[in-house]
Formats: sequence, structure tokens, C-alpha cells
Amino acid sequence: MSVLTLALLLLWPRVPGRLGHLMRKIPAALVAVAGATLTASLAGLSLAKVDLPSWSSHALAGLPEGPALGIAAAVLTTTLVCSVQSLLGAVAVDKLVAGQPGLSARVGRSDLNRELLGQGAANIVSGALGGLPVAGVAVRSSANVRAGAVSRNSTMLHGVLVVVAALLMIPVLELIPSLRSPHS
Repeated sequence: MSVLTLALLLLWPRVPGRLGHLMRKIPAALVAVAGATLTASLAGLSLAKVDLPSWSSHALAGLPEGPALGIAAAVLTTTLVCSVQSLLGAVAVDKLVAGQPGLSARVGRSDLNRELLGQGAANIVSGALGGLPVAGVAVRSSANVRAGAVSRNSTMLHGVLVVVAALLMIPVLELIPSLRSPHS
């Protein structure tokens, strides 16, 4: 499966002609995962699959235990790291937009204060629900810039698709072959 996945990743962007131009609108990574999953399923291969946690086992987070100064230091460190990561991502996306002809005229620069406020609000909600800290996603943002996205709708659509995948597509997602061995 690894060879097939790598072959699809490397060859998909090189498909020539008009058909290739249309096919390249589908990301190579998506084609590679779908191709490996379909091949493994149709061939009946006994491979380890992606194992997603059950929603029924989730519980709200409890208060952390330990010395107050240690907890405060951990919270402050995580806050600073996520804030710097989000700000660097926003600046990087601004530079990507500036490098795209025609796109920079339609898209303004990032509002860094708004970025930090939104990230803080998201981290409060995520933490209260027992989730992990939230930071800006540079990969999704760079993909949006390459695709010509000019509004925040693409980010909202990404969030909606993640929720749909997490809630409705679990049986399909669990067909994806995993990197670990089936006997581990």
C-alpha cells in the first residue's frame, strides 16, 4: 500500500493534457488515500485500519492536579506557543496572498488582534470541553490561497466538513489503512 500511495502522490500532479488539468483539481493526497483504501478493500487485504475513538467514551475535562504555579506555567506556555504559531501563520498567509497576482487586491491583510481574540475564545471553549489547544492552521490556509479563496467561508467550510466527517463518516474513515502493523 505504501508504494501505491507514494506513486499516486508523485504521479497525480504529472498527469498530462486537458484531462490531467481537470484531475489536478483533486488534491493528490486525497487521491492517494482513496486509492490505497479502495485497493485494500477490494483486494481484501488484512491491514491495520485507522482506529477512531468512540464518542461515547468522551467526558468533560476535570480540573488539573498539581501545584498551582506548575499549572499556571503550563497554561501560560501553551498560550504563548499557540499565539506565536497563529500569528506566524497569519503573517505567512499574508505573504502568500501578496505573492498571488490579483488576489492581494481582493484580500486585505490579517487583523492580528482579531486572530488572537478568536484563538483565545476557541481555546477557552476547547479547554472547557476537554479538547486540545487551538492554533492557526497554515496548511489549510496555504491550500486556500493556492485555490484562490478570498473569504473566510473556506475556513468555515473546512470546519463543517471536519464535523461531518467526525460524526457521519466514521465507518468510511475506518476503512483507511494505517501505518501500524495489524498485530500491534
